[in-house]
Amino acid sequence: MTLPSAALSLPEPYATALRGGVVPVVGRLDGGRCLLDLGSVPAEDDERLAEAVRRVRAGER
Repeated sequence: MTLPSAALSLPEPYATALRGGVVPVVGRLDGGRCLLDLGSVPAEDDERLAEAVRRVRAGER
Protein backbone atom coordinates (compact mmCIF):
# COMPACT_ATOMS: atom_id res chain seq x y z
CA MET A 1 0.00 0.00 0.00
CA THR A 2 1.35 3.41 -0.96
CA LEU A 3 0.28 6.55 0.87
CA PRO A 4 0.27 9.81 -1.06
CA SER A 5 2.65 12.40 0.28
CA ALA A 6 4.98 15.22 -0.65
CA ALA A 7 8.48 15.93 0.55
CA LEU A 8 10.53 19.06 0.86
CA SER A 9 13.96 18.36 -0.66
CA LEU A 10 16.88 20.19 0.93
CA PRO A 11 20.67 19.88 0.66
CA GLU A 12 22.01 16.95 2.72
CA PRO A 13 23.84 19.14 5.30
CA TYR A 14 20.46 20.49 6.44
CA ALA A 15 19.72 17.11 8.05
CA THR A 16 22.30 17.50 10.84
CA ALA A 17 21.56 21.18 11.38
CA LEU A 18 17.79 20.60 11.57
CA ARG A 19 18.18 17.77 14.11
CA GLY A 20 20.23 20.06 16.36
CA GLY A 21 17.95 23.07 16.07
CA VAL A 22 15.80 24.83 18.67
CA VAL A 23 12.88 22.82 17.29
CA PRO A 24 14.46 19.49 16.25
CA VAL A 25 13.35 18.30 12.81
CA VAL A 26 14.12 14.80 11.56
CA GLY A 27 14.12 14.03 7.87
CA ARG A 28 15.54 11.20 5.82
CA LEU A 29 18.52 11.15 3.53
CA ASP A 30 18.07 9.92 -0.02
CA GLY A 31 20.32 10.51 -3.00
CA GLY A 32 22.32 13.24 -1.28
CA ARG A 33 19.22 15.17 -0.23
CA CYS A 34 17.48 15.73 3.10
CA LEU A 35 13.80 14.93 2.58
CA LEU A 36 11.14 16.22 4.96
CA ASP A 37 7.89 14.28 4.60
CA LEU A 38 5.22 16.96 4.70
CA GLY A 39 2.49 14.35 5.09
CA SER A 40 3.80 13.67 8.59
CA VAL A 41 3.64 17.31 9.66
CA PRO A 42 0.31 18.57 11.01
CA ALA A 43 -0.85 21.75 9.27
CA GLU A 44 -0.62 23.68 12.54
CA ASP A 45 3.15 22.97 12.60
CA ASP A 46 3.84 24.24 9.07
CA GLU A 47 5.12 27.60 10.29
CA ARG A 48 7.38 25.98 12.92
CA LEU A 49 8.89 23.76 10.23
CA ALA A 50 9.34 26.70 7.87
CA GLU A 51 11.05 28.69 10.63
CA ALA A 52 13.41 25.79 11.41
CA VAL A 53 14.42 25.61 7.73
CA ARG A 54 14.86 29.41 7.55
CA ARG A 55 17.14 29.30 10.61
CA VAL A 56 19.36 26.65 9.04
CA ARG A 57 19.49 28.57 5.77
CA ALA A 58 20.56 31.70 7.70
CA GLY A 59 23.28 29.73 9.51
CA GLU A 60 21.41 29.71 12.81
CA ARG A 61 19.84 26.88 14.76
